[in-house]
Amino acid sequence: MRWNSVLFVAAVAAVLLLNLGVAAQEAGQQGGGRSPQRGANLPPAGPTPRLSDGKPDFSGHWNNPYTPNMAGPKGASALDPTTRLPFDWPHKGEPLLDAKGQPKTYDLPYTEWGLKQWKEYDPEKNGDYAGSCLPFGMSRNINSPHGVQIVHSNGAFAFLFEQNTWFHWISLDPNFKWPADLPPSWTGVSAAHWDGDTLVIETTGFNGYTR
Repeated sequence: MRWNSVLFVAAVAAVLLLNLGVAAQEAGQQGGGRSPQRGANLPPAGPTPRLSDGKPDFSGHWNNPYTPNMAGPKGASALDPTTRLPFDWPHKGEPLLDAKGQPKTYDLPYTEWGLKQWKEYDPEKNGDYAGSCLPFGMSRNINSPHGVQIVHSNGAFAFLFEQNTWFHWISLDPNFKWPADLPPSWTGVSAAHWDGDTLVIETTGFNGYTR
């Protein structure tokens, strides 16, 4: 139960990162990043880059929007990693109606166990692992103010984080199996598969220390 709860949050975070869309990567490569002096983002140019197997290629350097509060309204707390100023996006995360007519919320998808762990965490009593330069874990790595290099091939996917030079390797080989006796770790172990053009990453084996 404990690791399944952490797995769910981390898997959602990974899918959200990858579903930013290849268009965002292309826009960044074309100089479409936003700054206080710019107008609207430039439209992406050219076709989606793809691997030899026809799947989208995420290779490249991704400049993360620094998000101190990942539980805030979508986009409202994202900062430009260059200026540390809020992004001036046309939409500020206003609730939208889904197909059932219910307003959407932007709460992180905690399980009951995960939300309890988050609320009970006290850095003064439990220790501030990030402030002590221990590994941040996947969610903080992805939403840190530093970029990430993605190395992508048909058979593997790797995050090379600028944050403390951490990295995370992911197999895309359906026949690959991690050894069953690996000890739990800060970022766990991952495997991935394609659902159409969406890359789904599943991660297990967390040590339970990250928040």
